[in-house]
Amino acid sequence: MSSFAPLAAGQLAGRVALVTGAAGGIGAETVRRLVQEGVRVAAVDRSEAGLRTLSDSVGDSVLAFPADLTDESAVCSLVAQTVERFGELHIVVNGAGVLARTPFEQISKAEWDRVMDINLGSMFLVCRESCPHLKAAGWGRIINLASLAGQVGGVVAGAHYSASKAAAISLTRSLAKYLGPHGIRCNVIAPAGVDTPMLDEFTEPERTVLISGIPAGRFCTPAEIAELVLWLASPATDFITGQTININGGAYFG
Repeated sequence: MSSFAPLAAGQLAGRVALVTGAAGGIGAETVRRLVQEGVRVAAVDRSEAGLRTLSDSVGDSVLAFPADLTDESAVCSLVAQTVERFGELHIVVNGAGVLARTPFEQISKAEWDRVMDINLGSMFLVCRESCPHLKAAGWGRIINLASLAGQVGGVVAGAHYSASKAAAISLTRSLAKYLGPHGIRCNVIAPAGVDTPMLDEFTEPERTVLISGIPAGRFCTPAEIAELVLWLASPATDFITGQTININGGAYFG
């Protein structure tokens, strides 16, 4: 069960959202919930097959964009096409990312750059290109996905993954200050382990270690993240910005 009260009917109806990482567990659930609330969504992911599955399940309210978000020209194009199709843009959810677990002394410069480019560089590009449209609308939400590892360092995640998530938190704080006067609120969601296919990359002993650090005794679900996204996108959070919202079952109290 979500800890957030349901949105009042129509609070987000007619808004336009852009969601990256939309074919993944968290992204797909977020898109479905936004569509249920009457939001028109541009769904972005590298997986064309995943986007087709998502589109089939949610209908015509979704505009699917298969794209490599590390490609600057692709990001410029997809944001422009979103506004061309829907007329405006109000909500940006940056959920695209890659998990990296290489031990620190074995991380190559190329791998470091790749993780930073995907987890942080793509977020920067999407936010930069979206800003003029959010400002033009006079109301907006940027919701970035980070991680507990970005606050406490990696336990079984790599240092480059953790560093990218810490940088995402800092980027969001800067955006909150820059965009606050324009009616745009920017926040970060920082989960502990989420029960998605990404967890399959961990061994059973590693999963046990992760669970042992969560007092609630389980992983977070994509539905719980989606409900938090929905709440942060709502008018109820107009005085909340620059915040890191922890959803971790008690694993961290910062």
